[in-house]
Amino acid sequence: VSKGINALPAQYFSLGSSVLNSKVANPMAGLIPSNGNLNGSTITYQNLLVPYPEFTGITLYNRPLGKTSYNALQVKINKRFSHGFSAQADYTWAKEMVQTSYLNAQDSWDNINRHESSTPNRILNIFGSYTFPTLFQQNHMSRLLLGNWTVNAIVRTNNGSLINNPGGAAILIGTPQTAPHMRTMNHQFNTCYLDIAGTIHPGGTDPATQTGACDYGDPAPAWQQLPGSFTLATAGPFMHNIRTWVHPVADASLFKKFVVHEKFNCELRGEFFNLLNQVNWGGPNTSLTATGKAGFGVLAANQANDPRIGQVTARINF
Repeated sequence: VSKGINALPAQYFSLGSSVLNSKVANPMAGLIPSNGNLNGSTITYQNLLVPYPEFTGITLYNRPLGKTSYNALQVKINKRFSHGFSAQADYTWAKEMVQTSYLNAQDSWDNINRHESSTPNRILNIFGSYTFPTLFQQNHMSRLLLGNWTVNAIVRTNNGSLINNPGGAAILIGTPQTAPHMRTMNHQFNTCYLDIAGTIHPGGTDPATQTGACDYGDPAPAWQQLPGSFTLATAGPFMHNIRTWVHPVADASLFKKFVVHEKFNCELRGEFFNLLNQVNWGGPNTSLTATGKAGFGVLAANQANDPRIGQVTARINF
């Protein structure tokens, strides 16, 4: 793990921004000519309270304190049917816990934040393959053109990635979940929040001037804007159990080997990815700044996956 070791200790936060940001005489004046902020006649009071005031940021890297754990149930079912058809299904249920980072630079080395990995933890793949019959009863040209084609198809789906918590400008005070029927493109989670003055705002796409109550069916605020710079983060990097929307995607391929002679053959293959051109969006806007919430919780109509892609290839073997 890595962590900054020159942050203002939390014990001084209670002094408030007016004291910590006030200018005082600089005992290092003229001693650090390479840094104008540290070399002047005055300096902010908080700069003198950090462990190493003669430096700005210091990071200690690669301490062997981190941990990860992975538990999973993996199931595979396959069946070969008659007449050239076979099928297979793979399912993974997993939980990966990560403990490799800190919520605040002020945290002790032992206080590593433990949270679930953001990657999908329910993954299902269904495969199918069918080989057309050889058509022995047909003439040579029919067998050559129509027989022994193979079709493969796969449907892939998962439960999406965890959505990020608002970083830097908000603390979690309630539940970010919203009612399933209230989850829309403009409202992906509970966007109701308290501003610095304690006034309730509905969030989402409502006008910034609308205050006084939550909206979208959210019962209570989930977030509070930070009252200032001197506040410790309390929420992990991701919202618990709130994931991006993901729809199943289908791929398919069609191929055949034409045997002209025992030492000469050619292959023809067509491959199609995202065959049905299914659109999956990315994650919603999780930026709740200290000055406003424009677009907070809104899912922009920007495609995150590849659109339909098709390619045809031919190869000669001799």
